[in-house]
Amino acid sequence: MLAPFVCYTSSTLFPGYTALPSVAGAVLLIRYGSDGWSGRILKHPVCTGIGKISYSLYLWHWPVIVYWTYCRFNECGVWDYAGMFLASLALAYLSWKFVEMPFRTAPAFWTRKNAFIFTTVGCCMLGFAGEWLKWTDGARNYWHVAINNMPFPEYWRGQAFPPSFGITPPDKAVVEKGNLIQSHHPELGDVTGYPLVSLGREDLAPAFLLIGDSHAMASSPGFDSAARLLHKSGLFFRARLCPLSGISNSSESGALAQLRLMYPHWEHNMNLILDWLEHTPHIRTVFIHNRWIELVNDQRDEQMKQLVFQGLYNTCKRIRQSGRQVVLLGPVPEWTFGPCKLMRRNALLNSNRSDRLLGGDFNTRQRPVFTMLEHMAETGLCRVVLLHEAFHKNGQWMEQEEGHLLYCDDNHLSPYGSRKMVASVIDRLFPEWENTASN
Repeated sequence: MLAPFVCYTSSTLFPGYTALPSVAGAVLLIRYGSDGWSGRILKHPVCTGIGKISYSLYLWHWPVIVYWTYCRFNECGVWDYAGMFLASLALAYLSWKFVEMPFRTAPAFWTRKNAFIFTTVGCCMLGFAGEWLKWTDGARNYWHVAINNMPFPEYWRGQAFPPSFGITPPDKAVVEKGNLIQSHHPELGDVTGYPLVSLGREDLAPAFLLIGDSHAMASSPGFDSAARLLHKSGLFFRARLCPLSGISNSSESGALAQLRLMYPHWEHNMNLILDWLEHTPHIRTVFIHNRWIELVNDQRDEQMKQLVFQGLYNTCKRIRQSGRQVVLLGPVPEWTFGPCKLMRRNALLNSNRSDRLLGGDFNTRQRPVFTMLEHMAETGLCRVVLLHEAFHKNGQWMEQEEGHLLYCDDNHLSPYGSRKMVASVIDRLFPEWENTASN
């Protein structure tokens, strides 16, 4: 039972066969735990006391942890954890003594009729309460109304790309419904599952393509503004995309299985867009923007990192062989809370906390990403454009500028932040077009 605490890491696949040690340990403890030294430990009054209140402790510990951590702005030290532990024990004992035991021992609750009535009423109350919270979106218009209705930037909603210029968009793309780009188009009707969004001039054939995950979605308004400034047109492929290819038959089965859990439709969508690119000569440049830190952080093993590098190499090579340029976009700073969550929490707790970068230091956390992008640039298959300097000013990282929020949440840019970022590197993103526009 203790072995997983020592041997397992955040990259261990769970549940699955990895659950066997815990299950086997529990079975052995149930069968043989009453004898020997284990029996003496488990029969100690402290252990039996915890056993008696264990169900109440199970119910109480999680809300205590959540609310305590919330009030401490996720900055918990040793004394905080000790306080959580003692508060959970105290609440568990009180609810066991004054709620659980009376229900278990009171004669009125021992008849089948009463037990059925109380159980039915309790389940109905819980069900109605859950539905009410669902209908009212967490009762946001009943509690803390002013805080819940603070105005914040929303994700950009672009125009769906209509079939034109002899370009037939790829069909059968698996598009996540939660990706709020455009839910309706007057000519195309419902395009919730439509894969392409138009960027820049809509009267010109698209000359570039932006692909990637939700970070590509967040950067798309900046590309839209840049394309309009340069009198160009482009597309954003809005189906969630992990930009790796050619690794579906990899021998690294564990790393591959983890990628498939993270990006369920990645292989289907990636093959779809690469096949489509080879038959769409208008597209001359492909920009790839991804949350790379999800793929190659310090917790990932070397097998995963090698697989990611090989998959990205295969993608860039295939795009280059079709005659296109490839530009990989670097990471943006990520925050512990993000401006929306932090401002609401400050208002709710009457505090004035400032946000902090996720992981403490941007360059340290993103070092595996910079290493991967540097190696990709050395292959000669792509250019790399780093984006983070657009958010660094006077020795500080920024999440707002002149009253404008640069982020929608802790890691996705707002439309304003996206436009600021792309404008700061427009000469490196579109060098040939920038020179033409200058002339």
